[in-house]
Amino acid sequence: MATVNMSKAAELAGVSRQTIYNHVKKGILSKNSDGTIDTSELLRVFQNLRFDSQDKPSKDVSDRHKFTDSTCNSDVNLQLALLTQENVFLKDKIERLEADKNRLEEEKQRLWTFLEAMQRALPEGRKEQPRKAARDELGRFKKQE
Repeated sequence: MATVNMSKAAELAGVSRQTIYNHVKKGILSKNSDGTIDTSELLRVFQNLRFDSQDKPSKDVSDRHKFTDSTCNSDVNLQLALLTQENVFLKDKIERLEADKNRLEEEKQRLWTFLEAMQRALPEGRKEQPRKAARDELGRFKKQE
């Protein structure tokens, strides 16, 4: 899991630090107990992150290539970490959903078995509909004798 501090989160999201703090306060964005923010949270809220650096490139061409290569590598590594984390999360979610499905299927089968056993236990004469209670001319229930 890649986590960043509030300043880096604001830089990656392309917003101010105050926006990050406001989103955390409103519950739109969650932070870890140590105050850092998971980059997957930033992706969830802001969709696109800026991985470019604000540093000025070197005038030496070879230094620029080294800088670009290292930046690209760190960007790729960050994206790989994010995708790996998302993959693990989705696999876990699939496992939980399959377990819930199996549990519900077993519960349904148990209830059907119980219902069939209860129907077999009923005597043959009990399958008729219950009678409606008799009422007098004022609509009150009559006493049954």
